[in-house]
Amino acid sequence: MSSTLRRVVDGGGMMMQHAQQADMGLVHALFDHREEITRTITLRPDGVETLTESSNPAVSEMLQSHVESMIARVKEARPIHQRDLLFREIFRNASRISAQYERTTKGIRVIETSTDGRTTRSLHVTHRMCGRRARRGAWWLSGVG
Repeated sequence: MSSTLRRVVDGGGMMMQHAQQADMGLVHALFDHREEITRTITLRPDGVETLTESSNPAVSEMLQSHVESMIARVKEARPIHQRDLLFREIFRNASRISAQYERTTKGIRVIETSTDGRTTRSLHVTHRMCGRRARRGAWWLSGVG
């Protein structure tokens, strides 16, 4: 297991003090392993369906943890990365989003829907942009570039 994976999985011997720090650490670790991840995004009239997987079992576990944590954050209205307009829009409309997920042997399948047209469009844009950002790396998280 790489040091990045170990740091995220066991905290590198330290307890994470805040859930947001843990979530962001996981995001950065996933960016570090982005070339091992495949992601399919299907736009639906009422939202999106995604399938995100990796052949690396440790990365698959990180994907599952990340998605489950983000879905919980949206349901509980606990925003993350609020300087990003896309994330702000999703959390602003959290009560209008229904999310279901299913773990797969290599990752996770998610369906997010809304009956609100604006929220549905936000889901479309956010998922497309997250996919693009993931392919380019984590530079955008720091505001650099």
